[in-house]
Amino acid sequence: MSVIITHTDNDISTDEVMAWLYNKDSAPKRIKGDDFRTKPFSIRLKPGNKEIKTSLDGTLKKNNETNPNNAFWFRRWFDFNWNITDFSNDQLDKNEKVKLAVITHHHLRQERLILDNWLHSHLSCNDRSLNKGFIEVNKLQVLDIADQVNLCIPDTLITNSREEVKEFLINKDRIITKPISEAFLYIDDKNGSYVSYTEEVTAKEIDQMPTKIGTSLFQELLHKQFELRVFYLDGSFYPMTIFSQRNSQTQIDFRRYDRVKPNRNTSFKLPTDIEKKLQCLLEQLKLKTASVDMVYTKDNRYVFLEVNPVGQFGMVSKPCNYYLEEKIADYILSMEQKA
Repeated sequence: MSVIITHTDNDISTDEVMAWLYNKDSAPKRIKGDDFRTKPFSIRLKPGNKEIKTSLDGTLKKNNETNPNNAFWFRRWFDFNWNITDFSNDQLDKNEKVKLAVITHHHLRQERLILDNWLHSHLSCNDRSLNKGFIEVNKLQVLDIADQVNLCIPDTLITNSREEVKEFLINKDRIITKPISEAFLYIDDKNGSYVSYTEEVTAKEIDQMPTKIGTSLFQELLHKQFELRVFYLDGSFYPMTIFSQRNSQTQIDFRRYDRVKPNRNTSFKLPTDIEKKLQCLLEQLKLKTASVDMVYTKDNRYVFLEVNPVGQFGMVSKPCNYYLEEKIADYILSMEQKA
């Protein structure tokens, strides 16, 4: 049996992979991470035995999909996005309630991380998994490894000092900032979204900073010919160019999509030496699949930016006619046949 592990029912790329599996006479099952947050479940750890029950029509029943002998595709889990603000203790003022909400959120997140890590470890104990659980990569460690395998990386500064940022700008002419961890996304109750984008940092903005700032990541601003989103699947690369520089809205961060005049995207072939270096990087990270972001600069350099183990691939598959959904389905079938 093949089992797709994802966050909800609303992931289009996952649905398309499952459709291909059905088309190829497989019967994939789906485990939704969100169900472990919104529906009843139980885990029983007994001497010599483990049992997981999940909700089916309101009744807890043994979940056969969690049998570790199945073939698993770890697509996504769930987004920890709980709004904890309702504290009825009238002795607390507004500021204390906010502090308590932050502390409670952090505690619940840690509780869930312990459970999630156990579940992922339990499900990925065989060699029939597309990625081993939900691998979280450290952006700084990845840059370090990329440099070790001789990929070109942007000059990067992590600091809490305004003076260091000022000196960095003087040396680099133009710089950007982006999160040290993953990009931030929050959707409020009214469906409004708040997103952290890569932003340019100017001398005027630096002058307005306090002497000591929150720990932040800065990089040289790369003068791009085009950007590259590269989908990787167990030894094969599927690159797509993004011509983001012809639109002022997308020059710094192509995710500031222009829906009226979208960026042109085309298929691309990476040089063999770049593929070999990327392969080495991804093997060291123990990733069988991932999305890689790179840029090709005006001085003809391929510069590695970052890797995302669960990055979106539909945006690469369709413009480039790669049919990645079918390729992933075929890979899952090959793992299923090993079971």
